[in-house]
Parts: sequence; C-alpha cells; structure tokens
Amino acid sequence: MPDDDISKFLGMKSIDEVIANKQEIIEYKEQLPADNYKVDPRKDEDFESARDIVKDVLSIGTAALEEMAAIAQQSQSPMAYEKLGALMNSMTAASKVLLEIHKKKKEIDKAEIDTPAIADGAGEQTVVHNNLFVGSTRDLQNLIEDMRKKNEEKEDNDE
Repeated sequence: MPDDDISKFLGMKSIDEVIANKQEIIEYKEQLPADNYKVDPRKDEDFESARDIVKDVLSIGTAALEEMAAIAQQSQSPMAYEKLGALMNSMTAASKVLLEIHKKKKEIDKAEIDTPAIADGAGEQTVVHNNLFVGSTRDLQNLIEDMRKKNEEKEDNDE
C-alpha cells in the first residue's frame, strides 16, 4: 500500500494504525484561580454609564410620550398621531436596548469566567486555546455534530 511507504519514510504511523488505535477525545479546560483572570475594571463603569443613559432617555421619552398623547388627542391631527406612533416605536427600541445591555453584560461576565488566562513574563495575561484532533474527517464531523447537539440541548434547557 502506498500510504505505508509514505508513513515509513516520514517516520509516522499509517492512517490505518491511527484509526485502529483511536481514543476518545477529552476536552481539557485548565482551571485557574479567579485572580488570574484579566478583568477590565472599567467594564462595570461602562455598563452603568450605558444603562444610565438609556434609562434617562426612557424617562424623558415617557414624559414626552404623555405630552404627545395629549396633543394628539386635543388636535385630532393625523400627523400628531403619526408622530406619537413614531415616538412609541422609539421608546420600544430604547427599552430593547436596555435589555440588550444586560444580556451583553451577562455574556461578558460569563466569558471572563469561562476563559482561562495565563500570565506571561511581562505580567500580561494571554488566552491560550490548543486543540488537537487525530482521526478521520468523518470522526471530526461526528464530533462536531455531537457538540452542536449538546449546545442546542443546553440552550433549550437554559430557556
């Protein structure tokens, strides 16, 4: 078989040997103490600032909405009702932004916990991801499909 000749020449095992001796792949996550994680101290300040701005917009918008509703009711003008509707849409969008800010904060906090960081010589921390897969393309596709199913099940259970 030509593969065996190439394998011998390169000093490697043949693909048949590798597949025959294949072992289950186990994901490795290095757990480091919490003080080794790189956390941006401004993250919480930025979150609070963005949240305060959106809440101020919602507060001012609520007052403007009440005034606009009174104007539209008194004038019975189609244009006033159109502007009232536009303001209501803007308020709804701002409310969604506020919720999105909380969702992003939660994702950032989770990412900081789940991401291992290793301090280098300069005191900076770098994230290291090393993955090695030995097997056929079919094995890799099966592994990816299994991981995708597990993630979908986890997301369904979280909801």
